[in-house]
Amino acid sequence: MILKSNFSNRVLLLLVLILGGILRFYNFFQIPFTHDEFSALFRTGYPSFHELIEKGVLVDFHPAGIQVFLHYYGSLFGFSEWVLKLPFIIMGIGSIYICYLIGKEWFNEKTGLLSAAFISCTQFFVFYSQIARPYSAGLFFGLLAILFWRRLLFSGNRMNIKHFFAWILSASICAYIHYYLLLSLFILGILSLLFSPKERRALFLLSGILIFILYLPHLEIFLHQSAKGGVGTWLGPPDMDFIGEFIFYLFQYSPIFLGFVMLMVFLGFILKPRLGKFWIIAISFFFLSFLAGFFYSIFVNPILQYSGLIFCSPFLLLSIFYWASATKWLFRISFWGILILGSYSLIEERKHYQIFYQSPYEYLVKDLKQSLEEKSENTLTILNDRVDILEYYLDKYEVDNPFVHILEHKSAQDFKTIIANSKAEKLYLGAFASSPAELIPIAQQFFPSLELRKSYYQGEYFVFSKDKEDEASPLRNLQEDLNFKGKNKYWKSLSEIIIQKDSLGEFLKIGDGKSQQIAFEILDPKALVEWSNIFIDMKFTLESEGDLDAIFCVLSLEQNRKISRWYSRPISEFMEENSTFQINGIHSLAINQKTLKNEGLKIRGFIYNPEKMEYKLRSASFAIRAGNPKLYWLYTPIGN
Repeated sequence: MILKSNFSNRVLLLLVLILGGILRFYNFFQIPFTHDEFSALFRTGYPSFHELIEKGVLVDFHPAGIQVFLHYYGSLFGFSEWVLKLPFIIMGIGSIYICYLIGKEWFNEKTGLLSAAFISCTQFFVFYSQIARPYSAGLFFGLLAILFWRRLLFSGNRMNIKHFFAWILSASICAYIHYYLLLSLFILGILSLLFSPKERRALFLLSGILIFILYLPHLEIFLHQSAKGGVGTWLGPPDMDFIGEFIFYLFQYSPIFLGFVMLMVFLGFILKPRLGKFWIIAISFFFLSFLAGFFYSIFVNPILQYSGLIFCSPFLLLSIFYWASATKWLFRISFWGILILGSYSLIEERKHYQIFYQSPYEYLVKDLKQSLEEKSENTLTILNDRVDILEYYLDKYEVDNPFVHILEHKSAQDFKTIIANSKAEKLYLGAFASSPAELIPIAQQFFPSLELRKSYYQGEYFVFSKDKEDEASPLRNLQEDLNFKGKNKYWKSLSEIIIQKDSLGEFLKIGDGKSQQIAFEILDPKALVEWSNIFIDMKFTLESEGDLDAIFCVLSLEQNRKISRWYSRPISEFMEENSTFQINGIHSLAINQKTLKNEGLKIRGFIYNPEKMEYKLRSASFAIRAGNPKLYWLYTPIGN
C-alpha cells in the first residue's frame, strides 16, 4: 500500500510539473518583453565589467546579480525575447519541485503536492517565471536555500557538510538577486535562533559570517543604491488593506477559487487541528517578511510590492495547505480543485495569454504601420513613451517615417506646441498609461474628430482629423460648460459667483481681497462607475498680468473629508510662447473604478489663488470621458 501511494504521488507530482511547464512555455516564442525587461536589456552590452556596473547596475535599485547574468548570458546566446526568458522559465518550473520537497520535509508529501500545484497554475508564479527579472531566479534560489537550511539545522544528530556549504552558496546567490529576498533570509536567521537546536546555532552563526564575507564585493553597490532612496521615488507607501488585497490577488481575484480553498482549509482545520513547529515557522516567516517590508515602507522608504512577496508567499501556501491534506479524500478534492480552478482562472478569468502576450508598444507600432501604409500624406504622428522601446519596435517592423515624433518625458504643453504648429489634416497618436492625461483633450482642440480608437492594456492608439467634430465621440461624455449662470446638471459651484462684464464679454474677477479661489464639485461620482476608469478634464481661460506661478489649477479627490489626491499645476505651465496675459489651459486627472466606488468620495476642481493675485476667469468647463477599458495589469482586476 505504501509503494502504491508513493507511486501515485509521483504521478501527481509529474502531472503538476508538466502542467507548470505547459502554462509557462505556451506560445513561448511569442512572449514579448515587458517594460522592466526592456529597461534591463538596454543596460547590457557594455564593453567592460566596470562600465556594466557603473551604467547597468548602479543606476538601478536591484542587486547586480541578474543584470550581470543577463549581460554575459545575452552576449553568448543573443538578446532575443525567448533566449533571455528561457533560464527564468526553467527556474520557475524548478521552483515548483523545490516547493514540493520543502512541503514534504516540513509537513507531509500531500502538503508539498498541494502547494506545488498552486504554484504551477496561478498567474503570480506563471507571470514571474516568464520575465527575465530577479523574481523567478530569487524564488528558485530562495527555496533552494531554505531547503538546505532545514536540512542543516533540523536533520538530527548527524550534520551533513554538503548541506552546510549548499546553504551558504544558495543564500549568497540570493543576496545578489533581490534586496527583499535578502531581508527575508535575515528574518529566517532570526527564526533560526528561536527554533533551531542549540547545538546547531553556533554553526548557523558561522554560516552567516561566511555569507557576509561572500557579500562584501557587493557592499559598495548596496550602499550606493540605498543612498538614492530606492523605489520610494516612484512607489507610494502601502495601504492598511494591502495584505488582504494581496491574498485576493494571489487567488487571481476569483471568489470561487478563493472560496474553494478556504472551504478545504476549514474542513481540514476541523479534522486536523494539531500544529507543529514548522507550521509556526512557515506562517511566521511569511508574515514577518511582510510586516518588515510594510513598516519599513510606512516609516522609512516605500519598498513593499506584490513582487517582493513572491519569495515568502510559498510558505503562506504551505501553512494553509497543511490543513487541506488532513485526509485522503480532502487532499484529492483539494488537489484537483486547485489545478482545475487555478488553470481555468488563469486562462479565462485573468485572460493571461490574451493580455500579457500583447505588448502595447508592439501593437501600437503595428497599427501605426498600417495607418501609414494606407494614407501617410499630410499626417502628424506622435508616440508618447520611452524612445528606446518604441524605436526597438519601429526597427522590428521597419517603420521608417521622418514624420514620426517620439515624445519621452515631455509635458502636455510640448505636445500642444507641436500640434498647434502643424498643418497636417490628421493626427496619429499613441498614448500609454504613463502619458500625460491632457493629451487627448489637447489633441481634440486642434483635431476635433475622432476617427479611430484602439485600446490595449496600458496603451491606446488614436486617429484624429480636423473634420467637423463628431458629437457622439466617446471622448466627449458629460461635458458641460460652467458659464457661471444657474444650476448645472453634473457640477455645482462651491464659491460665490459674481459676474462682471467688459468689452470682451463676461468674466469673474478673482483676487480682489475677498475671493481666494473658485471651486466646483461633481454631484454624483458613483454615477460614473459604469466605466472601468475615467478622466476629468478641466478647461479654462483666464487673464492675469501678475505672477502666474502663484495661481494654480487643481483637481482633487476627497475621501471622508480627507484629501486622498491633490493634482496641482501652476498656471504658468499653460502659457504659450506668444501669449502675453491670456492663458488657455487643460488640466486632467485619471480616476479608476475602485476609487469611484468609495463611499464619501468628492471630486473637485479649483483655480487656487493663495496669494490673492488679481486675474479674470473668462471661461471654465469640465468634461468627463471614459478611459481605456483595457487598463489592466498584473495587480488589478480586469475592467469591463
